[in-house]
Amino acid sequence: MAKKGGTNHIKSLAAPEFFNISRKEETYVARPLPGRHNLYSVAPLEDSIKKLGYSDNYSDAAKVIKSGKIKVNGKTIKEKKFPIGLNDVISIGKANYLVSIDKFGHISFNETKAPEHFIYKVVGKDKFKGNKIRVRLNSGTVIDAGENAGKINPGDSVKIDSNNKIIEVIKMKKGAKCTVVSGVHVATSGSIEDIKPGNIHTGKVVIIKDDKGEIFETLEKNIITMS
Repeated sequence: MAKKGGTNHIKSLAAPEFFNISRKEETYVARPLPGRHNLYSVAPLEDSIKKLGYSDNYSDAAKVIKSGKIKVNGKTIKEKKFPIGLNDVISIGKANYLVSIDKFGHISFNETKAPEHFIYKVVGKDKFKGNKIRVRLNSGTVIDAGENAGKINPGDSVKIDSNNKIIEVIKMKKGAKCTVVSGVHVATSGSIEDIKPGNIHTGKVVIIKDDKGEIFETLEKNIITMS
């Protein structure tokens, strides 16, 4: 049993809330491969396939994935532990599912049309070979900023295609539409009313009016701009 509790699996009692694991029914859950998103906002692909109803157990989910019928963000994935996180799109045949988060902080899936683009938050920006600018996204992906280098700052979002080419920069600014992905108001959507400086420990504070017209504050790090 010690082997199962090692690096390949996580005890369900210790699994992040995002996994939304039944701790009574599952003793262990596969640990997602590193590299995309982070452990607290990611789930293994096999678990997502099971939750979507395409298998009754993890063994069958692994077979479905191995068959090459699953795409993530337009690319065929055959690794059962492939990390799935916010704003990824899982495609199975003609069905497409946008990965979201519910009000309890759990992974959720919303059926959507065939993906043409994907939106991720910029969490870092630096220079690399040839004085070029690259940005690091909340998905863990690092991409060349290209001609958008001067427009992008950490906190903004980018709309990218399946080849990681930037289609649009979505600024973190007053009037932007956003979704809360962490904190007390998780899964709430609205528009940014104002952005306050905050401090070195918390970062910027954002004032948001939700879709019901209610006003609340949250930290900038808790939201992602969507349009």
